[in-house]
Formats: sequence, C-alpha cells, structure tokens
Amino acid sequence: MLLLATEGREDDALQAFELSRAKGIDSPYLGWGVGLARLGRGEVPQARAAFEGMLAGKAPYDSYGRFYLTRLDIYEGRLADASRRLAQDCVLYRDRHNQSFDVISRNLRARVLWDRGQRDEARRELAQVLSASDEALKATDLRNTGVLYAQMREIGEARRVLARLERVGTGASTVVRRSCLRTIEGEIALAEGRLDEAERAFTAADAAYPHPSSLLGLARVQEQRRRWPAAAQAWERVLRNRGDILRQGVPSDWVVAHLQLARAQTLGGNGEQARANYRRFDELWRNAEPSPLREQARLELQRLREVKE
Repeated sequence: MLLLATEGREDDALQAFELSRAKGIDSPYLGWGVGLARLGRGEVPQARAAFEGMLAGKAPYDSYGRFYLTRLDIYEGRLADASRRLAQDCVLYRDRHNQSFDVISRNLRARVLWDRGQRDEARRELAQVLSASDEALKATDLRNTGVLYAQMREIGEARRVLARLERVGTGASTVVRRSCLRTIEGEIALAEGRLDEAERAFTAADAAYPHPSSLLGLARVQEQRRRWPAAAQAWERVLRNRGDILRQGVPSDWVVAHLQLARAQTLGGNGEQARANYRRFDELWRNAEPSPLREQARLELQRLREVKE
C-alpha cells in the first residue's frame, strides 16, 4: 500500500487495503497507507480520519498518525497550526526517548518556521537537530538540515553539515548517502549561482536515489536560468511526483509547485494553462492561513485575467 501510494497509484493502494480486510489482515500501518492514498486523491477529510485512527495504536505506531496529521496541516497551508503541533510532539518524543521522530519533526518544524518568515526560530530548531549524536542522525536527516541551511543562504552552515555527512553518514546505504551528499552540494551551488554545477549535482542525486528535493532543485535551476518552457516541464515533473512528496517530502511543496508552474507558464506565454494552475493553487490552499505568498498569487492571477479581458 505504501509503495503504491508513493508511486501515485492511489486507487491500487485502496484496492490493496480492501483485499487485506477481506483476508482478515490487520496492521497498525494500514491507516498510514490509506491516509496517503486518500490524500493523493485530494480527499483530505478521509485522509485525516485515517491518520487519526492511528492515534489509538500503541507507540510507536501512534507517532506515525501524529506526524502525518501535522503534515496534513502543512498540505493545507495551516503552517502556524503545524508549527504548534510539531513543538508539542517534540516534547512527547523526548519523553519517550524517540529520537528519530524528534529529529525529523524538528527538521520539518524548521522548514515551516522558515516558510513563515521566522528565521531565528528556524535556526534554533536546526541547531537542535545537529546537537544529536552522529549515531542518532541519519543521512536523510543531515540532507534535510543542509538543504534548508543552503536555502536560507547560510552557506557556511550548509558546508559544515555536508562535511559531517561525508564523515559520519556511512550507516546509510551507498546510494542513499550519495544522493544526500549531491543534493546538499546542489543546493549550495544553486545558492551561489553556479547553475551548471547545481544541475549536475541534482541530476546525480536523482539518479543515485530519487527524492523530491532533487526534483525541486532541478526546477529552481531552470527558473534561475529563466528558461520558462524548461522550468514548466520541470515543475510538471514535480507535480507528477505527488505520492513521493506527500509521503517523504514537504507536502506544501506539491501545492506551491502549482503556483510555480503557473508563473513559468505565464512568463513562457501560456496564459490559459497558467490561469488553471493559479486556480488550482488557490483551491488547494482555500483553508490556508493568510500569507504574502497567497496574496501575491491572487494579484498575479488578477493581472492575467485583466490581460485576457
């Protein structure tokens, strides 16, 4: 079910769930697969119900439900709610000595805080992540931390994370570690305007072990080059990667990819498709908290409508 949902085959995932029920198979993880499949189909209330059902399970299964309920908040653009929930959850994970969920939750909270413009708070969360022992941090944890530092233009910190991953990330499989290293290198190169190097690094990361972060990096490379048809194609690839983003990326990235695609289509002279993607972005974030990004998207769509008229 998880594989099918990750591949964007939500109908097949739900059929697998029905088959498991017919055979009398039960598992605390079933709610995870159902929730991801429902979310991939845009059925947010049903996804929420599936994740809430996991809360009744024993630890650590309830942590998956808790974590993905927070990711639903992020998907819907309710970032303040997500930040508060993550802060509360980290206290719980510390009490349970569940360092794995504590680390991934702090990395995610840092990203949410950064998206809300709370840079100092984001930096403190990243410092908390890096205070963990080398044995406690996975290569993917360090990738997420290094990527965000680079996007925050804190290149020195990103390089230090990269060096730590090169030194201690041997616990991961070779392909995962290589992908994580190349992704951080790509983000650093992108932040420094070395676009050819960034593209090579993200391409190598994607070839080694695909993850949404490398696809997002490749799309942003084309944006910085101002190659709008290529940028639009790259954002369309991000959108096709829906299941993977909803499972292990940052859920809001999939929503915002509609906006980025609309912008690339506008600048590439494809106003009709751009309007459709602006409307899709607005629909997906209809319950989102007010933000400069939403207001800017509204103004951009209004200008497109005025041009058409």
